[in-house]
Amino acid sequence: SRNRTFVKPKTGFLRCLAETSTGGGGQQHSIIILPLTINYEGLPDQTSLIKEANYGCRSEKMSLAKLTNWMDRVFFAGNVNIGRVYVAASSEDYLVMPNNPKNDNDDIQELAYAIQSRHQRRVMVSNFHIQAASLVLELSEQVVVEALLELGCQIWPESEVKDGTFPQIMPEDRDLLWASMLQFGHLFGPFITTSHPIWSLWLSPAFKRQEAIISPNEAVNTVLSKLIQQFELAEKVIEEVLENLQSKGFHAPEEKHIIQYLPADARVPMFVMQVAVKTKVATAGVSNKKIHTTRHVKPLFPSHDVSGVLNGQLQSNPNTEAFGAWGYQDSCFVLNVKPDGSKYAM
Repeated sequence: SRNRTFVKPKTGFLRCLAETSTGGGGQQHSIIILPLTINYEGLPDQTSLIKEANYGCRSEKMSLAKLTNWMDRVFFAGNVNIGRVYVAASSEDYLVMPNNPKNDNDDIQELAYAIQSRHQRRVMVSNFHIQAASLVLELSEQVVVEALLELGCQIWPESEVKDGTFPQIMPEDRDLLWASMLQFGHLFGPFITTSHPIWSLWLSPAFKRQEAIISPNEAVNTVLSKLIQQFELAEKVIEEVLENLQSKGFHAPEEKHIIQYLPADARVPMFVMQVAVKTKVATAGVSNKKIHTTRHVKPLFPSHDVSGVLNGQLQSNPNTEAFGAWGYQDSCFVLNVKPDGSKYAM
């Protein structure tokens, strides 16, 4: 995905492939599938991908001019460095397409999960990803490495590092830190399938959720504890936003409405908090449950934030709520936009 997590696999291509397994006269042909894993240390458009994950739309329009400019910086200026690429496949990982899968949708879905599981086994992690996890979870790099080795993760051999090593991550870019850490996030999903099933599914959709795995390793449990703290922090932020909205009269806000009020300066990225929002909406926790609060209902957008126009004159009354407050921030009827960016609304 855009934030490096594994997502629920699509099955359309596999279903088309399954239909070709039957030749003329109804004769069945065996189809062998060999999953190929491509590991990227860094991504050339990671910043744009993170913005898309956070806000759900492309941050920049694609154009041939921008592509040409980027290729110039890659091949001539030499100032684009995405690190190393590792391609892995093994004859031990091959799979056989099940016979007559058209009569059993579960067969194709299980095959897709099996392919994804093979991909996960071949994921490789470098110091770039380890450093990101260390900064996000506030743990030493040694603890992160010990946990990964305990879980069977492949570490990129440092002997392969040549001139021009991958640049260090900027500590203040927490969105990039999170996305880089999620390179190996799937390893920890099975351990929280009971305590935090939504987050477990988000990290590792291919894991069969029967019962949680327990690790006796101290480093693994330390990383898990820090991860859970981050997930619970995201949930706490959502609860505060819901309480704020419900105190203003919005007892059943929609998903998009909640997302508009998520703080931009939170310690967890917007794409992580959106998972918590989806969970709240999906479990009907927003629609059917009112959060009890002692706070008084007050205007959501005071009228000094969204001015009104009456009989050609600009109106402003700080003690009343602006008409545009009922629903979303952009729900007012905008007549004009002032040079400072504020709006005339009716």
